[in-house]
This record gives sequence, structure tokens and C-alpha cells, in this order.
Amino acid sequence: MARHAYRVIVPSHYLKKVVTRWGVPQESLTVVYNSISFTQSISHVEARKKLGLDGVVILTAGRLVPWKGFGLIMNILPELQKRWDAKLIIIGDGPDRLLLESQRERLGLSKSVLMPGSISRDAMALYLGSADIFVLNTGYEGFSHQIPEAMAAGLPVITTNAGGNPEVVRDGVNALVAGYNNMDEWRVALIRLLEKPAERSMLGLAAKSVRDQFSLERMMGDLTRILEDI
Repeated sequence: MARHAYRVIVPSHYLKKVVTRWGVPQESLTVVYNSISFTQSISHVEARKKLGLDGVVILTAGRLVPWKGFGLIMNILPELQKRWDAKLIIIGDGPDRLLLESQRERLGLSKSVLMPGSISRDAMALYLGSADIFVLNTGYEGFSHQIPEAMAAGLPVITTNAGGNPEVVRDGVNALVAGYNNMDEWRVALIRLLEKPAERSMLGLAAKSVRDQFSLERMMGDLTRILEDI
């Protein structure tokens, strides 16, 4: 059906390439980024107080599936804890939950790896407010909503170049990029940001600019122009 449509709207240039391989003509395809419903900002101190958190908080989120690579981040945590009071928070649920919980126990991280499951938007705002770094070690992303949401909250982000991620993150400018499941690259990136709070602040400040790219007003404007051209 998509091959016969006058206009096909896709939410990233990566997915545009995917749909082109279905046989949909390039001239029928238009990229319109989804808007992100940005969470209400809350101070770092207040968020930590409400959640009972301290130390360095590394946050990640997504469906608990193999290609999200949560296990690798957990494997790096014991090394980080030799120098910092580091905690990892994994938000989300999915088929790999029991596997990740077993890994957490095996590594002796029951008190420093928190897995609150699927949570409300208000709770997500608290966790974003409490975090020092947001990470997403993903092997596939059509287009991630977690990354721009974390960036808009002012968090420094480490992620991969998978799928649509390069349309949002620029390595060393508004985020850091590490290879999917590349232990050495992830270790270096995490230690780099933990050692350099000034760089964390710089990346977090630069990341906030995504608010304009993923605003509701921008999305509605793009859709209106497409409809007017039909």
C-alpha cells in the first residue's frame, strides 16, 4: 500500500532509507520528526531527595531486549565503583528482565543497580532530574525518543550510531558516541565524563538545543505544509 501512496511520512532519515527498500519512490517520502513530550524540569537536588539517591547516577531506559545492550553497562559498573559511588538505573521492562536481574545478583550489584520497571512520565521526570549521565548502548534504533528527551533535560548522553541516532547526536559536540557493545569504547566514554564534570556540563548544555528540533509546534508546522501541498 505504501508504494501507491501520494505521500509517505516517516519519522527519521534512517527509516526513510528502510522504506525506500520496500520499493516506495524517494519523491513520495518526507521526513517529519515526531514531537517529544518533554518532562517537567525538576532540580537535581530535589529529584535525588524524592528518590533517595546519592553518588553518581547513570541512567538508561528502554525495552529490556538483547539489542539494547544493558548487560554491558552493568558489567562496567564494578570498575567504575572502584573510583566513584556509581549507581545504574535501568528503566523499562521486557523479556530480558530476569536475565538482567540474575546478572545483577551475580555481580553483587543488588544495591547499586536499580530496575524500577515501566514508570509514569512524572516518575521519569524525577529519574531524569536525578541522573548525571544518560546512556543507551543500542544496536538498533529506528528513532529513539529516550535520547532527545534526556538531552532536552540537560543530561550528557553516551550512545551509539545505530539507526537514526546520528540525526540527533554529534560526537563531542552534544553527546559522546561509543560502538554498540564495545566494552573498551564504553569504558573510556564513561570514565571520561566521570572524570570531567566540566565536559558533562558542556555536553548537557549543548544537548538542550534539541527542544527546537522536536517541538510540537515544529512537527505541526511540517505536517501543515505537507497537507497544503497535496
